[in-house]
Amino acid sequence: MNYLNEKNGYSIKIVAQNSIFPQNGGIITINDKLISEWIKEYYITNINGNRRIRTALIEESFKFILDIVFLAIRDLETNNKDYISANHIADFFFNNFRPIWQTHINFFKSFEEIDLWNELLKAVNEWEKNNNFKIKKGTPYYFNAGNYIDTGNFDLAFNYTHKAIEDDKIRGSLQNSSYDYHNSPAFLFASLNVDKTNNFLWGKVRSLVIRLEQYIKRYNFIYNSNLNFQTIKNKFLSQNHLFENEITYFVYLLAALTYENYLIITLGIFNNNFARMRNLDHIFSFCLLLDKIMAKKTNEEYISGSAYKLIEKLLNLPLADSDKQIIKTKLKWAKNNPGLIIEAIKFMIDRNKKLFPYNSNYNRKINKKIINTMLIYFLRNRSAHDVKLEYLNTQLYDKILQALFFELFIIIEDLL
Repeated sequence: MNYLNEKNGYSIKIVAQNSIFPQNGGIITINDKLISEWIKEYYITNINGNRRIRTALIEESFKFILDIVFLAIRDLETNNKDYISANHIADFFFNNFRPIWQTHINFFKSFEEIDLWNELLKAVNEWEKNNNFKIKKGTPYYFNAGNYIDTGNFDLAFNYTHKAIEDDKIRGSLQNSSYDYHNSPAFLFASLNVDKTNNFLWGKVRSLVIRLEQYIKRYNFIYNSNLNFQTIKNKFLSQNHLFENEITYFVYLLAALTYENYLIITLGIFNNNFARMRNLDHIFSFCLLLDKIMAKKTNEEYISGSAYKLIEKLLNLPLADSDKQIIKTKLKWAKNNPGLIIEAIKFMIDRNKKLFPYNSNYNRKINKKIINTMLIYFLRNRSAHDVKLEYLNTQLYDKILQALFFELFIIIEDLL
């Protein structure tokens, strides 16, 4: 592909091989100067130790670069119908800011890194509004997600990650484009894909897999199982057609919980009522996630139905209505104890009492997996009601988190 256009005394030239940009020989020049040189020169001229990135990026003298490149992208899409080249040029343009970003990662504080992409996105959004045309912004969204991961703000990190994914979905839906967003760097991160290393955030993915493997190791020891990450990948993480939303939300929870665990260990700052409320939110969110995953396989509307079906599979026997009533009675007993969740832990994890009467044929078949499933059923229904925060200390929270991860493994092993 060869593209040449002129505007207000500036000429933009784009050269790429086979409409795939950038490749060897792919370039963007403005007045015969590489776009990377324009950006670098502007950066050196306008940003110094006493000046913030946001000041430079909003100046009119910078915006002519955006205008020239973005008008070329619009021309390629609207007039030439060359969506693939237009998207690749947008990626290439934004990637030219990466060296500046990495300089700030190495030498400056995190707010400088975030400012770069936020202020650039602000300038792009302003251009889009003025020109009634959308530019592909997956690249700055993705890199900014990396910024927020480094600062521990996982809500914004995954918000930007999903903005990038949505942008990539649009890219794949364009005419003549066979692009699959499941192979985009943002989705590779959000789906915990550790196999493809050509991902800027691959190191983050690997660290999360290592954390998950620690839970797997504990699960295998307690449940005498042989579960491994490959099985989790095959039966859950790679099943995008069935569990895409559940997969990406699980990765968000894994990332947030891993970071909080690090802060608890190193700083011990989570032993207060605000932290307990936040922990309760994580417990409820994890329970909802497990509920959604099970429902995809059981077609049950409520967690009770899914839990019963999972228990039946673990028992290899059907549950009679009387048995289900016994379960409800036991859960009601746990609910009415003063400690609520802490009593549920003693009641189910420590297995101080039988779930069924002694004359039940199910007694000999009750195992740790069934008890853990009943705990999650209890937590799902009770974590949103009447929880007394003073009982939700760090030690108990760790036990509950372990039970939640274990339940995911039980579902993967025995239901999916």
